[in-house]
Amino acid sequence: MTVQAPDPSRHDGGLLCVQLSIIDLDAVHSYSTLSYVWGKPNPSCGDTDIPAVFCGEYIIPVTPNCHSALVHLRRMLGQFTIWTQPTVDAICINQNDEQEKLQQIPLMDEIYSRAHATYVWLGEGDNDTGKTMQ
Repeated sequence: MTVQAPDPSRHDGGLLCVQLSIIDLDAVHSYSTLSYVWGKPNPSCGDTDIPAVFCGEYIIPVTPNCHSALVHLRRMLGQFTIWTQPTVDAICINQNDEQEKLQQIPLMDEIYSRAHATYVWLGEGDNDTGKTMQ
């Protein structure tokens, strides 16, 4: 998944737009991986503040923690290519297709080991975060 660079005219970077692509692990590709705490599930469907990524004409809901991690990485990296687990694998792997899941899930070790960087997101910080991380 490629996360598009932030919109420089917007203080919040604008919509979180992504492009999905199929990559061959045997080909030379540069990508990062993201591992994060799931956090709380999405708000109810009636909530207008459901975090999402935008892929072409599709709006893909993600957990608040996944959205936060991607926004922070985009602010730090600009445009970047990343494999994210656990929520975005729900986008990249058809969760209704048992055969596809059986084929893709065993590749997770290889996906992470071939990444040039792995980012770990524990969630938004608070006043005590600095003390905890020391």
